[in-house]
Amino acid sequence: MQLVSIDHSELGGALARQTQDLLDLAFPDMAGQYYQGEIPRKLILLLDDDTVVGHLAAYIRQVSVGGEPMTIGILGGVAIAPNYRGKGLSKRLIAAAHQFLVNANIGFAVLFAFEPERYLSSGYRRMTTQTRFTEHGEIKQFVYRGGMVAELGDRPWPDALLDLKGPTV
Repeated sequence: MQLVSIDHSELGGALARQTQDLLDLAFPDMAGQYYQGEIPRKLILLLDDDTVVGHLAAYIRQVSVGGEPMTIGILGGVAIAPNYRGKGLSKRLIAAAHQFLVNANIGFAVLFAFEPERYLSSGYRRMTTQTRFTEHGEIKQFVYRGGMVAELGDRPWPDALLDLKGPTV
C-alpha cells in the first residue's frame, strides 16, 4: 500500500479516472462534480499497486474564528474503497494531511463529517459553536452537528463562531 501526496494539477490519466470513480462511489450526490468548487491544496491518495483505494483532499483557507482572522486546514473527500474499509486507512490519510498542514504552519484542521465518531481517534473533537458558510450564494449559520476540529499545535481551538468565508468543502 503506497501513500501518495500530490497537487491537484498532477492528477491525470488513469489516476484521475480512478480517483473520480472512488469519489462518485463515496459521494453519489456529487457524482462527477467533486472538484467543481474550490481546488484542494493537496490530494492524498492510497494506492494498492496502481489502484486508487483511498482519497483525502486538504484545503488551506483564510477564515475568522470569533472575529479573529486565522488560516486553517479543511479536510474533505475522505473516501476508502469498500473492500479496504475497517483497516485504519482513513487514519493514514488523515495523519499525512495533518503533517502537510503542520509543515505549512497551520495550527488547526477542520472537517465536516457524516459519521463524526470515525474521526475521534485521529484527534478530532466536535465543534459546539456555530459555523457560517455560503451555500448556493446564500449565507447560512448554525451549529453543524458533524463539524469537527483537530488542534495540530499548542494553541487550543477558540470556541467561537467559525466563519468559513465561503462554502464548506
